[in-house]
Amino acid sequence: MTAPITPSPHSSALSEVCTRGYNNTLFNRWKTLFLLAVSRHIPSRRHSNCSIVYLSPSTLVKYGRTVHLSEAAALLFLASSAPTIPVPKLHHAFRDDKSGMTYIVMEKIDGRPLDDAWQGNSPEENERLLSQLKRIFRELRALKKPAETGIGAGAVCAADGGKLHDHRIWNAAGEKGLGPFTSEADFNLFLRNGVSNTDSITDPQRKEDIQRLIELHRESEQKDTETVFTHGDMNLSNILVKEGKVVGIVDWEMAGWYPRYWEYTTAMNTHYIRGWREQIGKFLDEWPQEKEMDDLWRKLYCDGP
Repeated sequence: MTAPITPSPHSSALSEVCTRGYNNTLFNRWKTLFLLAVSRHIPSRRHSNCSIVYLSPSTLVKYGRTVHLSEAAALLFLASSAPTIPVPKLHHAFRDDKSGMTYIVMEKIDGRPLDDAWQGNSPEENERLLSQLKRIFRELRALKKPAETGIGAGAVCAADGGKLHDHRIWNAAGEKGLGPFTSEADFNLFLRNGVSNTDSITDPQRKEDIQRLIELHRESEQKDTETVFTHGDMNLSNILVKEGKVVGIVDWEMAGWYPRYWEYTTAMNTHYIRGWREQIGKFLDEWPQEKEMDDLWRKLYCDGP
């Protein structure tokens, strides 16, 4: 069992969160596991590759073998660096090495997913929500890497500088994760499965596509070497609204420091309702060439949707 630790909620504690948990006391572990053991009567839901159980009207636990403490580190980083961005308050988090399960106990934000509200809203109501999202993501893009973590300007990594987790990328859904990468170029090479040239490729169409992808990657690498903090899964179900306000951005499991285009290209390829993709450019910077690059990469290498 991992030794209990209660780190200070500042950026210097991020690496400790990912290795030892947050507010990881014996009492918090026991309370969480006990409530789950008697939770048959407690409302719950499945979410992607994990489970979510509502422990009280204001508290939930997200747990599973594909839940990672890097999500807890992201919440802790945002709470200390961007307190006006509406994210769930982190209560405690720990990993049970015996079962391989990770548990993140956090605030349950009182709001409903935007995919439930969007169609029933007036165009004016939705425009106001998009304006709020634009402000939120402008603030998110402006965040700086904590000096205490030693994360380089161009690094592609989780909030604490460690591994990223993105179930849409092959071999990255489970324990292994991906990265960290010192630069966008290293990240792109990983995305191409280590392919740096097309000399050994015999299929003419694949050779042409991969050569084009390499060219697009290199053009992107020359534009900006600094990565930005990114949610990484910006779809309607992860935006909570109430009474005309954006009250929560949730599910930071894929968050980390990524190239500037990554928020836009992943948002364009996640779950959406009719007409939503046309709204994304109203709150995120658009990257049309990088969208072409991302589409080509998905065609060639990505196993996910």
